Amino acid sequence: MRKLMISAFALVLGCSPGPEAPAIDGGSAQVDSGMAADSGAAPAPGVDAGRPPVRDSGQSATDATRPPSAEVDAGFVRSQPEPPEGDACADICAHTDCQEDCLIYCRLGELATGGDQRREFLGCLQDNPCDHRQCWPEIEVGEACREICDDRSKLERCSIDFLIEAGEDICPQVCTGMLARFEPANAQAWLDCAVNVCREGRHVDCNPEIFMGPTPSQVCLDAGRSAATCPGSHQHYFAEAWECEHYRSPIEQRGLGGNALAECMAQTHSCGDMRLYECLTQAEQASGRSAAIQELCAPLAQCPDDNVFGCRAMAAGMTPMMGNRQVQLMAECIAAAGSDCNALERCVDWNFEEMALSQSCRDACSGCGQGDWGEQCARLCNWTERSMSVDDAARFGECVAQNTCSLPHQLAECGRQILPEVGQICQGFWQQTGRRCPSWRHESSAMVEIFCMLSGVRTGVISGDALNRCGETIGCEMDPMYVCLKGRLGG
Repeated sequence: MRKLMISAFALVLGCSPGPEAPAIDGGSAQVDSGMAADSGAAPAPGVDAGRPPVRDSGQSATDATRPPSAEVDAGFVRSQPEPPEGDACADICAHTDCQEDCLIYCRLGELATGGDQRREFLGCLQDNPCDHRQCWPEIEVGEACREICDDRSKLERCSIDFLIEAGEDICPQVCTGMLARFEPANAQAWLDCAVNVCREGRHVDCNPEIFMGPTPSQVCLDAGRSAATCPGSHQHYFAEAWECEHYRSPIEQRGLGGNALAECMAQTHSCGDMRLYECLTQAEQASGRSAAIQELCAPLAQCPDDNVFGCRAMAAGMTPMMGNRQVQLMAECIAAAGSDCNALERCVDWNFEEMALSQSCRDACSGCGQGDWGEQCARLCNWTERSMSVDDAARFGECVAQNTCSLPHQLAECGRQILPEVGQICQGFWQQTGRRCPSWRHESSAMVEIFCMLSGVRTGVISGDALNRCGETIGCEMDPMYVCLKGRLGG
């Protein structure tokens, strides 16, 4: 099942940004909530989708609580200088032939040093921006970083490639700077992976990118600790924790079971497929929709078992992409398929490209470009609409159907209108982060916003502050969409 789910969400890349979209007037929408399990009440007649009421599809409701962040103490002492003010490295590295490499090591050196050492480091780099190695001072390095750097086979065996690339001469200093980028809990988890878990004869993935960025919830960290004990596991419990976060439902919608599934995974001692099966069953029961899900998926009983499980997982609302609109569309698809197993399989295929577009998404993406962009527009619109509640999806459809051919900005603008709290966080994140590194600047802000709306920001596990800290601290060698926008299927 995990393979099915991960393969479902391929990142859409290579889309060039268009002009910023003007404000979109979505017009009036007469909306029927469509399902008893859907979020909140439908908006009153005459509501302008361009200016929605102060409501994020229920996100401001009293029952929409955010999961508390995890705490990790692996016993490592981590001291670091005061963080630098401003971004001196942007000025030092601008207009050089080695801008990105300069930014990576300049910012690491800033974090690893303090006081006079920092000033000397930056002064040296100002004169030698493309030769950072001669500028690194002798600094106080913790025992953990020395132990990690002294064992080159450990670095190779446990995928700590960045420290291999740094070279033996400055590996401890680079390790110290890298530690300063981590959130406190994440730093403890990474040191635990690199020092304690990565032992001779055992391969475990301690790639710093897994541990960089926001912190998962305590519930999913507990689930990760349990999963990491299963036979054949090559992942640290911190990586397993983010696998757990991928299953959460959008926080603003009621009647979905992704959060109950995460709670179950923190408590179960099962492994492999039985782990997901057991927790999916509990999630169905916790949602109060167990009988309705069984009835919905009953036609697939004549087809291969995987189809039944996939149907149940979708109907329960596993992952941020599975909103009540997706449940509604799947139910309509199953009813229309009858006893045709091929048609039924397409209804519950985790590859969203196999799912039919709504009329509003067809209208949004027609006549505004051919080839790759047309396909990308369809995917993005489809994913975003299906992640919403039934009434919010109707308002989103009203908005995107007014095709302005300012894509993908129109999709992001409509997403912000319907999900204002999430949309504001996502827009602010890329406005702040997008220009920190040369390789990030080609990314369309709207594309990033849409992926952000399908991430842990949407499930409530990633706060705006945590997201912005990630954007401010990760290095140019990292992909901010992968490192910061965790908690989304395939990311």
